[in-house]
Amino acid sequence: RDGGGIRVTLSVSKILELEQQLEATNQLLEATQKSLEEKCQQIQRSVEERDAIITSLRQGNAEECHQLQASLSEQRAEFEVTRAECRRLQWASEEAGRARAEDVTRLERRLSGLQSKLEQQTHEHSQGVVARDVELATLRRHVRTAEERTAEHDKELKKLVGL
Repeated sequence: RDGGGIRVTLSVSKILELEQQLEATNQLLEATQKSLEEKCQQIQRSVEERDAIITSLRQGNAEECHQLQASLSEQRAEFEVTRAECRRLQWASEEAGRARAEDVTRLERRLSGLQSKLEQQTHEHSQGVVARDVELATLRRHVRTAEERTAEHDKELKKLVGL
């Protein structure tokens, strides 16, 4: 009889210890999940802020590109007028022609630079999205691992309780 009483006490003690371990594991899991959710929210806010910045930059670049194209069209029209005057004033037309050609080249270089900037910003945004996706996959793996550990602890606890 005394031997049976000791076993019951030890089993109850072991169950209490396992329940405490399970509670600690559950608390750790909840803290980890909360941390992961906060990180996900922080990443989402960061992505939204970056998207807003990129959208703003794209709009600004598009407006500037449109203005540059309008300016280029105006300058080309002026160049044609200058060409007509060139027939009457040879020296003046040559000088005006060079000036206009330089302006066109400068504007085309600037336009090319803006297009390069836009491509670079698009590339950087894509890299940010990929980095966010990689980080999200890592966080999901951590959550899956924590869930698996919790499931294992639950199985162990059920086995011990079933004894």
